[in-house]
Amino acid sequence: MVDALKSRQAPEGAQVFFVSPAAGATVEKTFTVKLGVEGMGLKPAGDQTPHTGHLVVAIDAPAFRSDQPVPTSRVEPGAVLATPAVVNLSKAETTAEFVLAPGQHTLRAEIVDQYHVPFKPSISSEITVTVA
Repeated sequence: MVDALKSRQAPEGAQVFFVSPAAGATVEKTFTVKLGVEGMGLKPAGDQTPHTGHLVVAIDAPAFRSDQPVPTSRVEPGAVLATPAVVNLSKAETTAEFVLAPGQHTLRAEIVDQYHVPFKPSISSEITVTVA
C-alpha cells in the first residue's frame, strides 16, 4: 500500500478545464458542471491503465496534499452540499450536478490516480461562481 501513497508523475501536457459554468458565472442553486480533459485518459477509480486517472471536484476546499488520497464527501442526491466538500467522479464521468447554498463558491477540478492521490505536479483548474 506504500506505493499507493506516492504521487505519480503527471503526463506531459495533461490538463483539466471547466467547459461550464464559465469562471465568474452566476448559477442557479442546482447547476451542472461539465469538465474537459486533454493529454491523458480517464478511467474509473482503481483502473491501473498507465497515464489515466479520474476527476474530483473540490468546493470551497483547500488544496490537496500530493502524498495522500483525496478525502471525499458523501453526496445526497438533490440535497444542498455542505461545504467544504470534495466530490469524487470515480466512474470517469466529466459531468456532475451540484446543489449549493447561495453565495460565492470556488470550484477546483483535479485529476487523481487510481488510488485517489493527486498527480505531481497537480493537474487542476479552478473557477469561482456565484449561486443566486
